[in-house]
Amino acid sequence: TTSRKKSHQIPETKGVVIRRTKNKVMNLDLHGIQLLEAEIDATERKEKRYGARTDTLRRSAEATRIEADADGNGAFLHFQTGGRDLARFDVALGKLPENIRTIGLSRIKRWWMAPSFNNTVPVETQFLLIEIPYSIKRKLYVVFLPLISEDGTFRCTLWNAAKRNDKQIRLRARCESGDKNIRRSEVRSAMWIGGLIANDPSACHDLIERGIKEVALLRKKRIDFDH
Repeated sequence: TTSRKKSHQIPETKGVVIRRTKNKVMNLDLHGIQLLEAEIDATERKEKRYGARTDTLRRSAEATRIEADADGNGAFLHFQTGGRDLARFDVALGKLPENIRTIGLSRIKRWWMAPSFNNTVPVETQFLLIEIPYSIKRKLYVVFLPLISEDGTFRCTLWNAAKRNDKQIRLRARCESGDKNIRRSEVRSAMWIGGLIANDPSACHDLIERGIKEVALLRKKRIDFDH
């Protein structure tokens, strides 16, 4: 009886935590639950996607730095290229858990967006909400908000690199400037991740609002809107 009660308590570990294993791969935990399982086979290589376009894939353990947001329950992710200036690169964030539900928004044309459901994360996903089972009555709700970089030169999006028969989502973050002459070795504040545990699905609205406020607060502190 005692162990059952303990399993229903919110873990003491709050916010987003990066846990590096002996193999130097990265697992990302949120509220004590493993949110992203590192892909050991996602070593740096060239990946051809969408015709002749070539992207550099970076493994999350070497490419990701984390910075807690103002309330400490979410985090901003900074992505690095390993010292090389690139105009476009992907980061293998890892595999999401099984038995989850997702809803997202992705750009389908230059000026149009459309929703996505049923654990699909299309190219150009700019918002992703995930529901993960936590206990009998409660769920862990997680929001991914890809952002424009702090200097305004790069944009970040999400997509699923899993094969057709793969049950788990292999989440990728894509950072690109849109101009081969604009290159960076680090994209700061490329994404915000936050989560909360609740038994009421409507709580995810509070989570989304909190994420937007955290992004606005960061922009107010660090970005000069005169430029």
